[in-house]
Amino acid sequence: MWQFLLIYTIISGGTQNFVHSAVTKPTEHTILVSHANIRDRKFQTHFIDELNTLVDTAAGVHLNELLRELRTNKDYAAHAVKIETATSVTQLIPKTVYLKQLLDLKSNEHSLVANDYYTVRNLNFVAKLKRQLLQLQEESASELRNLRWYNLCVQFWYNDGLSNQTTTTRTSAKRLNNSTKTLAAAATATNYWADVKLAPLRAEAVRATSTAATPMAHIDLERFARTLYANVKAAGAEIIDDYLLTVRKLLQEVIEEKHIAASTSSTEEEEAVAADELPTNVSKEELHALHVSKLSKVLNEIDAILAIEDFYAKRNRLYNYLEKDLSADYEQFKNSQYAHEDLSVILEKLNRKGLDLFVTFIFSNFEFLEHLQETWRKLLPWPSQANEAPLEYDPASQRLFNVHRLYVEFKGDWENSERYDAYQAEVKSLFTDTRNGSANMHIFELLHNASANVGTVTLNMIKAKCDEL
Repeated sequence: MWQFLLIYTIISGGTQNFVHSAVTKPTEHTILVSHANIRDRKFQTHFIDELNTLVDTAAGVHLNELLRELRTNKDYAAHAVKIETATSVTQLIPKTVYLKQLLDLKSNEHSLVANDYYTVRNLNFVAKLKRQLLQLQEESASELRNLRWYNLCVQFWYNDGLSNQTTTTRTSAKRLNNSTKTLAAAATATNYWADVKLAPLRAEAVRATSTAATPMAHIDLERFARTLYANVKAAGAEIIDDYLLTVRKLLQEVIEEKHIAASTSSTEEEEAVAADELPTNVSKEELHALHVSKLSKVLNEIDAILAIEDFYAKRNRLYNYLEKDLSADYEQFKNSQYAHEDLSVILEKLNRKGLDLFVTFIFSNFEFLEHLQETWRKLLPWPSQANEAPLEYDPASQRLFNVHRLYVEFKGDWENSERYDAYQAEVKSLFTDTRNGSANMHIFELLHNASANVGTVTLNMIKAKCDEL
């Protein structure tokens, strides 16, 4: 009996000590996305990104350690080139493919030991985990993109209810009034960037000019432009990044497949490729590596653009690359032996993912214009009370109201090209008059570029896509 009492005492004391330790000294864990909140719109995006980074870092250490062991193992002395190639690969899945092939090569020459089987099992686990994370990342991005598009499409579905009305002046006025109400209602709803904090731009930004015969209110254009840019730059940069990340993921998948194809191909000699000026003694693996380097050049440029924080600088770097460097890169790519194959793969991937890069671009551009114009509306110094008489503004200030008014009119009757032409003319005039001003005036250039890509034809295309959703 005393033995049982002793065991009970030890267990009880041990349990109490364990509980006491758990209460007084909690285990510290690294919290993923500690800067985010589960209510945040991009919580999933950041969470999955950090999981991917964690898996890449943790698994990468173990894979590289295994490669170091193989490098010093005499059984793999004949495969030194493949080991070095595997070491140079940064992507996790191709690296696991190389390692499994090295173990397969050993099995053809020497008998495998038990640890080799466990190694293959663990390599399969790492590759499967990475693929599942990438699939989860793709599903999350697609869902978020569809939610963004849905928010843009609501207004078109609303306007469909007005499509049977006649085009009389009275009806047009009614449509404009309904559209204005719709925009006002949308402003109160939870929108894409609902956490944007707008600096007050009311009484302190409006003053009566005493020099005019009839005192007129004035809006400080410099401050208006500066405040407007401050409140749209994060959204603009995010839209560019989301688009580039979509393209980047496609290229990354092609590059990874190239690495895997190169690792599984034989080492027989390829015929010379005249366009690339390759000697006849170049292996398939070397051909793939050369072609991957050309794709990686585009990938590196995308990474450089993604690293730029300022929206205007990011946008300029992207436009300069598209207008200048990309044409030269494309010529090199087009003359490559694998160009047709790569284009087919990319198109097949886009089709499988249900993606159209052009449709994504026009939606993204329209999304930015909507956000910019809604922020513009909020910054205008409207009367604070319903019975308050509106002020009379000088021509320069009135133009800011005109831009807003003409956009609302265009949105209310977006199939009318004259509405769009009037809006675009006002925007172009504002851009022309401010293009040589301070850096704050760059926002009007961004407005001009965005509005130039949103006309009646474009909105018809967007509506047609909305009807498919």
